[in-house]
Amino acid sequence: MEYFTLIIIWTLWCVIHSSMISVTVTGFVKKRLGKSYKYYRLFYNLAATATLIPVLLYSLNLKGDVLFRWDGNLAIGQFFLLLIAISLFLAGGKQYDLQQFIGLRQIRSGKSFSGISESGVINTPGILRVTRHPWYLAAIIFV
Repeated sequence: MEYFTLIIIWTLWCVIHSSMISVTVTGFVKKRLGKSYKYYRLFYNLAATATLIPVLLYSLNLKGDVLFRWDGNLAIGQFFLLLIAISLFLAGGKQYDLQQFIGLRQIRSGKSFSGISESGVINTPGILRVTRHPWYLAAIIFV
């Protein structure tokens, strides 16, 4: 039962997280907030973090048998997956403007960008040619 609960709360978190950044929701919020919309990205990140904490705490408090161990030669595979995850995270950091990603640039400039790029066009240089979300992919590989 506790693993069913785990699946449900992770699914809910992912749905809420994705919905809050969808074009439909952000368009609606932008119309409602007007000039105050510049704070939305910061609110989004704070809300995502605050709602992630209880999900992680619940996940970490589950006790169970180990399903898989990286023993022997498999430890080499674990090492390479860790290198890939770190590389994806660093490559993503090169492509993102972290102040814009967090929402601070929008607050300072008063401009609300619809995407990660200032123009609103989806960026595809570097690692973004390979994966749209290098940090998500890195986190999945890490886990």
